[in-house]
Amino acid sequence: LAPKKLIAGSIFEGHARDSRESWARELMPVRWALATLIGGGPFSPPDEHYQEVTYYQGNHLGWFEHGADIVLPEHWAGVDFEIEIGMLVIRKDNQYTVGGYFLFNDITHRQTQGIEIDRVKHGFSASKHLNAAGWKFVLAEYVDFSKITATATLVRPGQPDRKLCAGQTHDALFAPEQVLDS
Repeated sequence: LAPKKLIAGSIFEGHARDSRESWARELMPVRWALATLIGGGPFSPPDEHYQEVTYYQGNHLGWFEHGADIVLPEHWAGVDFEIEIGMLVIRKDNQYTVGGYFLFNDITHRQTQGIEIDRVKHGFSASKHLNAAGWKFVLAEYVDFSKITATATLVRPGQPDRKLCAGQTHDALFAPEQVLDS
């Protein structure tokens, strides 16, 4: 897949909450630690997150295909990633529809993202410009979106595999059709 346009959305409460917590832990470690000690902190997404799809236009030129070597910008000491489910949107019978699904990693530099959110206020442009695609694509007609399970596992030769994260689509706040309508 080599997308001509990349739009990234957030349709899971857990994804939004975990992203906000990661951002706070990276950029406001003292406030994050205090909030965590007293019982959670202000990491829940705003009410708007539950009312409409939250999305931004990503950089399709930062797309890396399966197996590609990814070189991080020199000043990025570390990144975090999110396993994502991609939808390939096609035009069929003069209407946009989901043609299929694939997995990819959304690689983010939280420190830069915090500056974009807190100080610059123009959305994500520099912090989220790397995306690495998986190598499997499944046609939508063979998939029930509400039953997708994704797991990210770190595999290193000579070392035990380490599960990094897992997620399921049954708790999505919006169906794929609602994402297309937004």
